[in-house]
Amino acid sequence: MSKKAKLFVAISSKLGSIEETTAVGGYTSYRISKAGLNMACMCMAYDPSIMGIGIRFLCLHPGLVQTDMVCLIAVLLFC
Repeated sequence: MSKKAKLFVAISSKLGSIEETTAVGGYTSYRISKAGLNMACMCMAYDPSIMGIGIRFLCLHPGLVQTDMVCLIAVLLFC
């Protein structure tokens, strides 16, 4: 019987990056939740009790998805 790969995928956002905080202000609650998600992925990926069971972690920023929030951010960043 073959082992199946275990992959934990989190859909996150570049706005959850602490390094990117100065690029765009606002969206505090959204940014805090994404930063927490990013940290959770990193902590789980390097937790010795999890590393031994073969789970890989991927925190994914899929890029901009056209929503009302993204349209406002795009104006702030690119105009």
